[in-house]
This record gives sequence, C-alpha cells and structure tokens, in this order.
Amino acid sequence: MNNSLEIKNLMKEILQRMKIDGVIKVDSTENFLKINIEDCSDAALLIGYRGETLRSLQHIAKILFFNKELVGKDTRIILDVDSYLSKKDQELENLALNMAEKVIKTGHVETFPPMTSYERRKIHALFTDHEKIITESIGIEPTRRIVIKLK
Repeated sequence: MNNSLEIKNLMKEILQRMKIDGVIKVDSTENFLKINIEDCSDAALLIGYRGETLRSLQHIAKILFFNKELVGKDTRIILDVDSYLSKKDQELENLALNMAEKVIKTGHVETFPPMTSYERRKIHALFTDHEKIITESIGIEPTRRIVIKLK
C-alpha cells in the first residue's frame, strides 16, 4: 500500500479539526493498516469510555479512506492511541490465559463479561490450537460473550 502519506495527512487533518495534537505512525501491508497516534495531547478524549470513541473514529477513518480509494474494501484498519489497544490486548490475553488455567484445574466452564467482536476474535484466536480448551461465543449483541470450557 503506497498511500501511507495520504492516510497520515488525512488523520492529521481529523486531529486538527478536533484540536488535538499527536504524532501519527502508519504501518501498512496489502490488506492491513495500523495507525497509532502517539504523544497525544488528549488521549482520553480520543479513546473514550472503554474505547468507544476510538472504535467510532476507526470506523469513520475506514469509510473516509475507502471513499478516497486509499484502501480496499477488505482492508482491516486498526486505529490506536498511545498503544491503548496493545495494552488492552495484553490485559485481555492475560485474563483469558488465567481463566483457561482455572478451567483446566477445576473442569468448570468460565464465562467472560460482554465483549466487542474485536475482543472475542482475539480470544478465539488465542485458543484456536489449544489442546485442552475450546471457546464459544454465546448471546446476542450487545451482551455477546465468550465461554471457555474443556474439549
């Protein structure tokens, strides 16, 4: 993907309109685009409650980039602020591994609280090839959650 500079400039424009400063880093491959806004003057505003604002901004960015033909329809876009998502991913992975360990020890099913599709996908991927654990999504949005149990 050769549009990194244009993507970076569009993100700068969005931040300027929001009166927020930050350093924009773009990492891209053919079907994947990760944008991290670092040294952000108001990270909490961009992230929002439990990442809701960040997810909304990511959705807007995807539409904008697609409409300007900077990304393809199947391009996966991840927008992060001061590595918020990376830190949350690590916390989620640690929680999932601890819950799996508990399931293996006790044999009892463990259920996560409601999660976003992104979070559920991460957990399912974590246990895809696990020899003792399987995961399953249950419920309907917005209370969809994951159950961890023995195979």
